Amino acid sequence: MLRVLVVLVALTGIARADLGSEARATTDAALARYDDKISGRNPLLKLYDLIDSSMLDNVKHAREHVLEVRADFDKEWKAHEEVEATHKLEDLKQEVKALDSEIDAYQKAAKATMWKLIAGLVLFGIAIFGGTIWAIIKRRRGR
Repeated sequence: MLRVLVVLVALTGIARADLGSEARATTDAALARYDDKISGRNPLLKLYDLIDSSMLDNVKHAREHVLEVRADFDKEWKAHEEVEATHKLEDLKQEVKALDSEIDAYQKAAKATMWKLIAGLVLFGIAIFGGTIWAIIKRRRGR
């Protein structure tokens, strides 16, 4: 009977440590994906985000929600509330999924925006180059 009790106490300690390490690993992986996808943006896209940052704001708010839920989990975990910590861990996993979906939506919108910006810059360049050539041709005709 004593062995069973020792095994249960050991398993509880392992499960408790496992909850904390799982929450840490989940949060660290989500924040690493956020940093990789959002921080490594094209300078042209960063400039566009100064004009219209609604999609980027959605991603930033999703990141803040992940950090808030992680703080709630830490508070419950430090208070030795394993049941509440388990619920908070499930909430954390849902918030991470929401963050990942926001990142994916941002990347799709950013890709479309980049094509539009590049096409606009190319057309602007062609217009400038064409205007310059047209001015040179008109000047030569005038002579």
